[in-house]
Amino acid sequence: MTGEPLEALRQANHLAGKFLARLRDSALGRTEAVTALGGLEVLGEALTRVGPLVAAQPVTEWGPAARSELAQYVENLRRLREVLEALQEDLAGRRSELAARLQRAQAVLEWARSVQQTLGSG
Repeated sequence: MTGEPLEALRQANHLAGKFLARLRDSALGRTEAVTALGGLEVLGEALTRVGPLVAAQPVTEWGPAARSELAQYVENLRRLREVLEALQEDLAGRRSELAARLQRAQAVLEWARSVQQTLGSG
C-alpha cells in the first residue's frame, strides 16, 4: 500500500499521538483535559477517512511500512477508547459537581432577593 491510504494512516496516527500526548500531559487538571478535547473533531475526521481507504485494498497486498502504520493505528484506537471512556466518567462527575454548585448559587440568589424585598417593604 502506498499513496493516499498510507498517507491517511500516517496522518491519523500523527494526530492520535498528539491528542493522546495532550491528554496525558493535561491529566493533572480537568480544565486542560477539556481544552485538549478541542482537537477531537479534527482527529475524528482523520480516523474516519482511513476506513474506506484501507478497506479498498486487501491487507495481504500491503508492504511492511503500511502494516506497521496499521498496527499503530489499531493501538491508537484502543488507547483513545480507554482515555475517552475515563474522561467521560470524569466529566460526568464534574457535571454533577457543577449542577450542585449552580443549585446552591440559585438558592443564595433567591435568599438575596427575599431579603431585598423584605428590606424594601419595611
